[in-house]
Amino acid sequence: MKEKDGFQLLEEDIKKLFHHHRRARFDIWEIAWSLMKGGFSFVILFLFFFLVINFPAYKLKFSYYFTHKEQSNVNPESKNSLKVLDPVDGGPSSDTALQALADARLADLIKKNVENNHLVIPKIHVNAPVVWSIPTDSVLEKLSDGVVHYTETSLPGENGNVFIAGHSSNYWWDKGKYNQVFALLDTIDVGDRIYVNYNLEPYVYKVESTKVVSPSQIEVLNPTDHSVITLMTCTPVGTTISRRIVQARQIYPQAKVSTQKKPSNMLTLPAIR
Repeated sequence: MKEKDGFQLLEEDIKKLFHHHRRARFDIWEIAWSLMKGGFSFVILFLFFFLVINFPAYKLKFSYYFTHKEQSNVNPESKNSLKVLDPVDGGPSSDTALQALADARLADLIKKNVENNHLVIPKIHVNAPVVWSIPTDSVLEKLSDGVVHYTETSLPGENGNVFIAGHSSNYWWDKGKYNQVFALLDTIDVGDRIYVNYNLEPYVYKVESTKVVSPSQIEVLNPTDHSVITLMTCTPVGTTISRRIVQARQIYPQAKVSTQKKPSNMLTLPAIR
């Protein structure tokens, strides 16, 4: 009887142990499921607040991609000037006398329709003032006034790199007029035109390349042996993970020779959102 009782006791202990092990396993799954639900909730909340903070920029992008209508960052007064500066009006993109005449006609249109010291990109309805020759440590505070030219780089008409930065997004409660000025920079294609009216002189640029770089790739600021304009903003929109770079060669007028100093005090490209 004792042996039987001992056997029954052992069997009951094994059952209890198995039940405890099974319960512990269920507890692990419950904990894992709770963590997954918590993580999923965090992601949803993060995306919600991210979209709320960057709503104006993403509204602009959705409008462009799904309707291709007029964008919200265009002043009504500037729409006509943007239309007459549409790249189609410039004729075919070729190095011919006819193209030179077309570019000259566009240059005349720039003088008549674009405000002095402004940058115009017809494809994405950008018409923004350029704040010239700003030191690196003052770029962020000047972005509320338009797009910003880095003082270490060349000026329009010179042989070198005219480097200009602008916001892709900024906090919606910041009342700056140019918080989303470069939100659509990722839609620029090779061959698109960029126009600048600098000190009452018109400049025409044709896009040669677009790319995304890391903040450490400061070579995009380097001098060039021909006149180019480089536009930069942060990407993805609303983050500072990478930088969107658009570079365009000056095609009108012929660039003048000059020397550009290479920036020496910058370790990474600034985060401008």
